[in-house]
Amino acid sequence: MTQQVQFLTRPDGARLYTALTAPAAGPGADPSVVVLFCPPAFDEHSRAYPVMREYARALAARGIATLRFDYFATGDSAGLSDEFTMSSAVKDVSFLLSWLAARYPAARIVPMGVRLGARLLLDALAALGGDLAARVTTPILWDPVIDARNYVFGELRATLSGAMIVYQGQVASREDIVKETLETGFCERRGYKLNQIDGYPVTRELLTEVGLATAEAPAWSYPNPVAVLLRVRAASAAERPRAQLGAMLPQMDFHSVEEMPYWNQQPLYRQTRDKLFAAADECLARCRS
Repeated sequence: MTQQVQFLTRPDGARLYTALTAPAAGPGADPSVVVLFCPPAFDEHSRAYPVMREYARALAARGIATLRFDYFATGDSAGLSDEFTMSSAVKDVSFLLSWLAARYPAARIVPMGVRLGARLLLDALAALGGDLAARVTTPILWDPVIDARNYVFGELRATLSGAMIVYQGQVASREDIVKETLETGFCERRGYKLNQIDGYPVTRELLTEVGLATAEAPAWSYPNPVAVLLRVRAASAAERPRAQLGAMLPQMDFHSVEEMPYWNQQPLYRQTRDKLFAAADECLARCRS
């Protein structure tokens, strides 16, 4: 196995941190399959990182290359944290799909999206065309966040919980955060910034992109086949999210793993990764065929 860490530059100049993990091979022996990991956002990115790294190494041992990266304005990529947007992240995914296609001209590209990375991946795939679209397989989604509007609004609950602990009472509502951020660009109480998730700024542009600037949630669906891998506490717990995802992902090949979600309990990933990897391998085998 070899790993190459480098910064790749989008056509508009944005520089992205990437880690390419590939099987050791002789000259000219490129892998026939390459996986692009589209990571989560905010603190879920760091919690999911060990699992993506471990799986990349496991795939390399079987002759499959992987590319992991940080979105522009996150992690080790260039840009300030308040420059992270949905549209910029979608550009990252599109750019890296093209880069992989050029780097491995004979390989099939399997895109994997984790949590919010799944929605960013699907938005990028919806805009693909021509030869590149033919090179990309059915995407694999790990516990996907498809409704970005509800996701961001829900994550603001944790921000308010932190403020309540600090100030021993409620200082604002989630509606206040959205309203004030859209109007002024920020929401602050007693020096505590509320327009943030896990310490990452939630900007006016991001709120607009996910649909929180309007009263009605925008309709969204992805019409092409996808493979969904969902981690649940028990098999019976999969039915509700399966029904919720079904409206937005009508052509869904659904798999569930009875485990605690790995990004909530980072130290447990070594205990739970085997089932996750086995289920992901099954999805990967189907998507490659």
